[in-house]
Amino acid sequence: MEIDIKKVVEIVKNYNSHILLAVDNTFATPYFQKPIDFGVNIVVHSMSKYISGHSDVIMGAVITNCDQINNDLKRIQNGRK
Repeated sequence: MEIDIKKVVEIVKNYNSHILLAVDNTFATPYFQKPIDFGVNIVVHSMSKYISGHSDVIMGAVITNCDQINNDLKRIQNGRK
């Protein structure tokens, strides 16, 4: 199933500009799809699947282009209040 990310972003932002959008981009990988370019706030990748290729690396990535979200994610990752 294919989802038009650009259209979803448009609908959500017209409804309520405070809603955060997140996309799990594991299967598309950044090579084929860059949700941040469409206005998505948070993108998640499981890098041990298609990016690494052989599951010999256990890793993930959370990407954002918003400083506030980035700071919140850092705080959560480090267990700070």
